[in-house]
Amino acid sequence: KGYVQSVKLLQTEDIPSSMMTPATLDMDSDHPGGSASCFDASGEPLFSPQMVDMNASMLLRFLKANCSRENTTYLLRRGAGETNIQLYDITSLSSQRQKKWVWWLAMMSYRFAQRLALMCADAVPDEDRAMKRNFRTRERSLLQNALDLLEELEDMDGGRHETISAAIHEHLAGTFLMSDPIAHEDGTSDADASASKPLPTTSRLQPYGMLTRDALGKAQDHLVWGIKKIQPVLDKKRRVEKEKFAKRQSRRKKEKIRSPQRPTKGGVPSWYSSSSEDDDDDEDESMPLPPAPEIDALSVQLYGLMHKKVNVSLRLAEDHLRHYRSSSAMQELRSTARGIADIVYLLQPIGHLAEDDDTEGKPSPFLQSIRYQYAWLWEYCGHFARSFASDELWREKGHTSGEDIVSLLQEVQALFCCLSKKEDSPEDSSLWIGSTQAKKDEAKSVILTLKTQGVVSLRSPTPIVAAPNELDVSRGRKTNGPSSVQLANSVLREQSLLKRERRLVLVAASICYGRAAAAFLALGTTPTQQKHYEYDQAGRPPPTNMPSPFSTDQSARDSSILSLLRQRLADSCNEVGKILLAEVKRIAETPFAQSESADNSDRFKATGPLLLSARFWFSESLRHFESSKDFRNIALLRCNLCQCCKIRANSSIALPKLTEGDSKASHAEICLQQAADHLQRAHERLGDRDVDPLTWDMVSTELAATLLVLGVRRRQSLLGRATTPVIMQALRLNPGSERGIVEPIEQAIKIYTELGNGHQAAAAQYQLALYYSKVWTCQRDENKTRKKLSAAFKYFGAAHQYFYSAMRGNEPTFVILSLDFAGLFSSVSGQKESAEKALRCCIDTCDAFSSEAIIAASQRQRSRSTLPDDKEWYTKMCALGDAIEDKAYKLLQELVKLEKADGGDTYKNMYRAALTAKMAGKKAGLDAASSSKDSFATDPASCSISVYSLLKQLED
Repeated sequence: KGYVQSVKLLQTEDIPSSMMTPATLDMDSDHPGGSASCFDASGEPLFSPQMVDMNASMLLRFLKANCSRENTTYLLRRGAGETNIQLYDITSLSSQRQKKWVWWLAMMSYRFAQRLALMCADAVPDEDRAMKRNFRTRERSLLQNALDLLEELEDMDGGRHETISAAIHEHLAGTFLMSDPIAHEDGTSDADASASKPLPTTSRLQPYGMLTRDALGKAQDHLVWGIKKIQPVLDKKRRVEKEKFAKRQSRRKKEKIRSPQRPTKGGVPSWYSSSSEDDDDDEDESMPLPPAPEIDALSVQLYGLMHKKVNVSLRLAEDHLRHYRSSSAMQELRSTARGIADIVYLLQPIGHLAEDDDTEGKPSPFLQSIRYQYAWLWEYCGHFARSFASDELWREKGHTSGEDIVSLLQEVQALFCCLSKKEDSPEDSSLWIGSTQAKKDEAKSVILTLKTQGVVSLRSPTPIVAAPNELDVSRGRKTNGPSSVQLANSVLREQSLLKRERRLVLVAASICYGRAAAAFLALGTTPTQQKHYEYDQAGRPPPTNMPSPFSTDQSARDSSILSLLRQRLADSCNEVGKILLAEVKRIAETPFAQSESADNSDRFKATGPLLLSARFWFSESLRHFESSKDFRNIALLRCNLCQCCKIRANSSIALPKLTEGDSKASHAEICLQQAADHLQRAHERLGDRDVDPLTWDMVSTELAATLLVLGVRRRQSLLGRATTPVIMQALRLNPGSERGIVEPIEQAIKIYTELGNGHQAAAAQYQLALYYSKVWTCQRDENKTRKKLSAAFKYFGAAHQYFYSAMRGNEPTFVILSLDFAGLFSSVSGQKESAEKALRCCIDTCDAFSSEAIIAASQRQRSRSTLPDDKEWYTKMCALGDAIEDKAYKLLQELVKLEKADGGDTYKNMYRAALTAKMAGKKAGLDAASSSKDSFATDPASCSISVYSLLKQLED
């Protein structure tokens, strides 16, 4: 009767001899249902295993030899008591339009295909790719045969069988998605193609990474066909369910009218319940539909197709981006956005997108899945925009423009804006960034649209971000005309097309990377596999213990991917900041910036918002690099912020002057101090030079230059720009002010010395010598006076020694230094030794005025030298020659007077020789001098400077 009475376990080899025995069957000899005739009393085997194996092998060979036609149905028959086997080809029966027969054949092909997939997954080793390809080919043939038979059945009015057809299309797509990783159509593998072009950050997390474009395209086609099969069925079921729900609602309203007493909520189904006691028509219309198992099943099946299609579209978009196929990449990105939006519309009505799961306190697996796809999509969009900004091949090979890319990103955003709730921002729904306040705060830290309160968005990708209180240069006065922010935007619109488009796509890339990072933050964890929605070609979900292909440590992988995303975001922000900073420099260097009417210029007014916006973008970039602990880029961003501060200190910028409490520091000093602080923090983040020697040296050079300028500015602010010593005691500096000048310059000297930059170290020593030469005369006691004077001689001597040995190219600087050094010696009046040393300083400049120096300077100008001393070299040297000549005559006169008391005549003879040389120069006239200036560029050998003959004679 079907009841199991006992179970016996036998070895396979014992079946022939022990299976048909009373002990095995648990029967006694007198059992009423038993018969001794059915057992072999001799104990011999009932059959020979060798004979069975031989017969089976012969039968398989027979079938293999005769069953050779594709998509053919055979019938194998053996009559009772006969030894012959007959094989019939019954394919023609299926052409007689028998519905049941066609259905059986279709299902048989489908089941055989599934069995073949299971066999391929379990029995065929991964190394045997040829066998796997053979299995996949047979599987596709069976599945395609099943589809053809179902279509034939539909033509016979046997039903459409949409769900089964969609499942077959999904399995057909799976056979292409499980293909072998082979080379691309252009002959390059994935590794080779990505070597020269960076891949999106999340590329390694996505499935189907090693498939060809052809396999992905065929899989996408089958997935689309499957979606088209099942979507109308789901829509119809929803319409039917909605009509039923409307009838129930109408009947409920009629019952309420007939019965004034309201029923208790305990007796009403949950889907009738309302949030308030007073139900109105609007609430009834907005109620969700009651749960329907059939709708849930169809929705989940359709979700599996849509989910795979989105992943395939992302992989195709990556392939198109790698090969500069802009139109195809845009199409796939739009398709991906529509697919994600369709998934949301599909799953929301059935409650599968809950923010917090009831059991684990985490988002539902479906919500996690589409959040990952949302993050991948925006990361690909940002990669597209960033790649366009840095690669000119997008215009040459891709035939696209920046406006096309921005338009694409706006379309993608518009598809997601419709999914946001009323309480959410239109651009950034809690569906993607989370609903808790903590997650929203995290999202605000990376999404520029939220951080700037909508100022920077894909709808208007402007980089101008400046607070009104920072731009108030009018101090509350009403001004006519456009605002400074509007003027800044107009200046940017005047840029060339290439620059304008590059700026737009960089801003758009920053927004895209920010949204990808926000979605990744909302996820919290990275799934190692995609159960619930990814299946192998046999239709089985992957094992839950599958190791991650990216990293065995899941938390480390999460941190790594988020860090890479933030680095991409920081890089885009940095590029935007550099564009704005370059525009500020260009405006500040124009001639009108130095004129008196600069304040009235619209372009001048635009410098304020441009500089503040550049600082904002650099600060954002710095923050994201800090979070990813990218020390090298942190240091470089500090250098960029330092440039912002230095431009505000040294240029005429339409921003309010900075003040610092009760401090008497000027606006320029405050800005320079902020610049130095940024560079010192950069050194702190690097820690040691061995971490990155190149970056360390660059930061050190910038820091030394900033400290040098800061010290000079403070010296000029407190002591004036003149080089004459300070005599009034009232102008004596307090110790704090003195340290504020000396310490930055000494630190600059130390840094330049460590870097081996002797030129800049000598320049810093010269500036420090100028300071001591001004303050030594106003000290309180003789000890301090001697100390300051000794420091002045020390630093002047060090600077003079360097520039004397490296005079070529630095002639104007060396002559000015020598004049100042001679002035210091002259200030010690009444001493013959000091006057002699001062005269020696003047004579040392002789080689700077020689014909060799003139020819070398002319050659440097022809080679377009950018050295400061080479600008207007001949004019400057002629003026400095006159100054040296005057200084030499004065020193000779002083030495003649001092020598007269000793009875000597050495300097008297030198003075007479100098006067003779001067008279000879006057006889040459001014025409020769003017002709020398004219021929400096064309014939420098014919040029000369009059003071050279005087100095040469004194030197001899």
